[in-house]
Amino acid sequence: MADNKQIGGTSVAFTAATDEIAGVDYQFVKIVDGTLDSTYKLVVTSAGEMMVKATSTLPTAEVRATTATRTIVAAATGSTPILAANAARKSSLLYNDSTSVAYIGMGTATVSSTDYSFPLAGGGIYEVEYGYTGVIKAAWVSATGQMRVTEFI
Repeated sequence: MADNKQIGGTSVAFTAATDEIAGVDYQFVKIVDGTLDSTYKLVVTSAGEMMVKATSTLPTAEVRATTATRTIVAAATGSTPILAANAARKSSLLYNDSTSVAYIGMGTATVSSTDYSFPLAGGGIYEVEYGYTGVIKAAWVSATGQMRVTEFI
């Protein structure tokens, strides 16, 4: 039987790319790369592996950190740098080794109890997601304890 199906009425009809398998049409979904009128299809093998053209810029391997660097930053009530910007960073881990709440700020702006990204309770741990490579700062409610920081590169 023919693949591709006409969908809709006469005034709004369009053709959907399909593959008929055992009498059921499965629609093709185009993952676009920004190239106008491209007809490249994403192909998945029977083992569930994605096939990508050799000339593609789509990353096909998991990116893993190979180095972990640990630092300790003393708690302070003023805005304190925790991590400098690092384009090579894959992820980082913050452990508030304090009894005081630390206000964490992503970015270069000054951190305070009224201007922050999120609070991190004493004894709390936060994993910075893969992809954020910018500055991280903190300001504690009281200057007791420290922030234990692990940066993965």
